[in-house]
Amino acid sequence: AAPTRSWVPATVSSAAHLHRLPHAAAEGWGSEIMTVDVAKGKMLLDSTRYKFLDLRDAKAYDMEHLTKPARCSVSVPFVTDRAAFIAAARKAVASMGTPLLVADAAGAGEAMTAAQWLGDAGYQEVLVVQGGYTGWRERYTTSGRNT
Repeated sequence: AAPTRSWVPATVSSAAHLHRLPHAAAEGWGSEIMTVDVAKGKMLLDSTRYKFLDLRDAKAYDMEHLTKPARCSVSVPFVTDRAAFIAAARKAVASMGTPLLVADAAGAGEAMTAAQWLGDAGYQEVLVVQGGYTGWRERYTTSGRNT
C-alpha cells in the first residue's frame, strides 16, 4: 500500500477547513491529497507566503486572475506531460519551500494530479483549492473582496 501524506502545513492554525481526498498514487508520496476550502485558502493567501498556482490556460489567466495580494498568483497551465508541467512549475516557483494553493478551472481533477506531481517533485506544502478558480471567484473578486 502506498504511504499516506499526513502533514498539516505549519501555517494552518486549524485543520478544520482541510480535507483529505483519496487519490490513486501513481508513483506518489501518498494516496491522499490535502484540499482546502475557499475561505481558508483566502486566509492563507492573505496572511502567509502561499502562492496561488493557477492551472487554467494562459488565455484565461490573461483575461482574469487574482491580483491581490500583489504577486500572489502565478500561471502554470496544466499539461498532461508530467516533466513539462514540473519544469514550468519550477520556472514559475523556484523554491520548493514556497507553499502552494493549486487551482484548476472548476475543481475538475487537474489540480489533484498537479498537486501529486508537485509533491513528488519536492514541493513541501501543496493544497488543492476546492471548487478551483470558479469556486474562488464565486466568493471573491480578483482583488479579494467578497462578491
